[in-house]
Amino acid sequence: MLGEHVDYWDDQGWRDPFSSASLTDRQRGYERALGRNEPYTPQFIVDGTSEMRLSERPKIAQLLKDAAASPKIPVSIDSLKIEPGTPAFLSGTVTADGNTQGHKSDVFLGLALDHFESKVLRGENRGQTLTHVAVLLELVKLGALTPGGKFSQDFRVPVKAGVDPGNLRVIGFVQESRYGKVIGAALRRTATGLSQR
Repeated sequence: MLGEHVDYWDDQGWRDPFSSASLTDRQRGYERALGRNEPYTPQFIVDGTSEMRLSERPKIAQLLKDAAASPKIPVSIDSLKIEPGTPAFLSGTVTADGNTQGHKSDVFLGLALDHFESKVLRGENRGQTLTHVAVLLELVKLGALTPGGKFSQDFRVPVKAGVDPGNLRVIGFVQESRYGKVIGAALRRTATGLSQR
């Protein structure tokens, strides 16, 4: 799961510190791919193929169950390290194997806050403390996985100023090109199972 914060609510009196225009563009890309007329929040997109509203709880449960049961290709994140400094860097390797789907796919690396709380000062949620999980900070396309091919790519990405390197989720995922189906994913948390150098 990734929380992708859009920026089209930022003129309501409180700017979401995690919002970005690139994530708004990504939501619009999904809207086109899914044949929707307009974006909305909160919107859930499951495996890149289905979308739903928070109020549709029975639908959410069924879509998540179906997604968990669908076959996925193996993806791994290995040799994950934090390199201290200003900025700190996160490095490792993403590998993917066995794309038999017959579609060209893209391999992405996502860097997300594992958890965070924010106090809203203005706007619709004024005075509330919001709890966030898996807030996407950075999304990097590492390369392409061709049908029947294998993929392995080292990465080294800076950690944004003010972000605790020990409070990150690192997600590698393979998605059919042009906002298609997510066919494999892996998750590592920097709080556990991480070597530092």
